[in-house]
Amino acid sequence: MTSVLLPTRRWTPACEELLAQVGSDDELLFVCDAPDDPIATHPRLRAAIENGGDGADESGDDGEKASNNGDGNSDGGKNSDGDAGDASVRLLVAGEPTGCSGKANAIAHGLERAAPDQRRFVWTDADFAHAEGWLARLEALGERHGPVSGVPVFVSEGWAWRLFEPAGAVLGSLAIERADRVWGGCVTFTRGDVNLDALVGDLRRTVSDDGLLWEHLAAEYGGPGVTTTREFVSEVPVAGTPRAVANRAVRNNRIVYMTDPAGARRGLLGLVLFAGLSLLAPAVAAGLATLVAAATYRYLGVRRWTWLLAWPAFLLAPLGLAAGVLGREFRWGGRRYRWRSKFDVQVLSSES
Repeated sequence: MTSVLLPTRRWTPACEELLAQVGSDDELLFVCDAPDDPIATHPRLRAAIENGGDGADESGDDGEKASNNGDGNSDGGKNSDGDAGDASVRLLVAGEPTGCSGKANAIAHGLERAAPDQRRFVWTDADFAHAEGWLARLEALGERHGPVSGVPVFVSEGWAWRLFEPAGAVLGSLAIERADRVWGGCVTFTRGDVNLDALVGDLRRTVSDDGLLWEHLAAEYGGPGVTTTREFVSEVPVAGTPRAVANRAVRNNRIVYMTDPAGARRGLLGLVLFAGLSLLAPAVAAGLATLVAAATYRYLGVRRWTWLLAWPAFLLAPLGLAAGVLGREFRWGGRRYRWRSKFDVQVLSSES
């Protein structure tokens, strides 16, 4: 009995994949920002929701309820064409975020609206492929190990991101797997694993949903602990333009800095020392970086040629980490944020 939370404003192939995987005792919650988001009127979603027409929760910031079931509680939804069996399929409208990111706001809204009889949660994203059986395998691992998370590898055909991709795989993806961190695109846990009210409250005053969830689950903070497994390595396509890369560098590395400031500073020092090694012994540095990147790609099962760019990637990595330590503003999902400290977030502008 699982509540699958899928924050998205648009219909993607992942939506179709998850619709086909939810079981008869599960619910699939699509969470968007506004009633006029493209997904809210997508015919495939409308076809998947039956009770009371669309059964959607049209409540937003003003608290108005406009769902066809009349109470605004999003009680609709069994798949009408059989793809999701008897699973409940619902559309939730989170409204504009205030003092947090749109993603964190959507997750908090989904947690609040999830059916109370669902004992397990799965958080995921709509921007990567969910192979057949993905959900069942994740649930099974969760039953065996407790909270379980997968590993993202961010990839792009854009040249600007390619220059950072090998360093991201080693310093980001591999680090997540080895340190049992949480990735919000592939994580499962139960209601008994967290203080749900505290988690929802904290989500509504921060940027990083996964960084925050890790703090609520980690054994270091009194939680049950997390098992992060390379059985769930997902290649996540990202934009590769210089502007997109700059915003991602600030956001991702800011998350690292907010979660572990001392660790981020040590990482920055290590990268600067590597740059110094590159000046003194460039052949040694280039060979070492390439070897580490190649081994990481092999370990994670990533079949891309970009490991060959490892040396320039590691030379550029200090800039990205420094951006996370020093930078406070970035654009994400159509909004511009200023993130001063973990629970000090300002939404500067929104295109939604």
